[in-house]
Amino acid sequence: MLVLSVVPATVITFVGWVGSSGRYVAYIGALPGFDILAGILAMPGILFAVLLAAVFSPQGFHGAEQFIMFAPPVNWLGYFLLFFAISLR
Repeated sequence: MLVLSVVPATVITFVGWVGSSGRYVAYIGALPGFDILAGILAMPGILFAVLLAAVFSPQGFHGAEQFIMFAPPVNWLGYFLLFFAISLR
């Protein structure tokens, strides 16, 4: 059950990470709709980083880039828990 949860969580997190801003992967723009899909998949971690910035950054919501390093681990954990809960059913 763990493998069935780890593999999709890792793949989805990787796709979200590759398509996020600042990751210059060659020919990423050639895939139609990939940047939109990657942005949607990366959204939980980015929202978590923005919430951390709102609470802990002296710049408020504008300090989100200081906490963006938490986005991939939060995405992976969130997707892992989602797939693990689905696999228990």
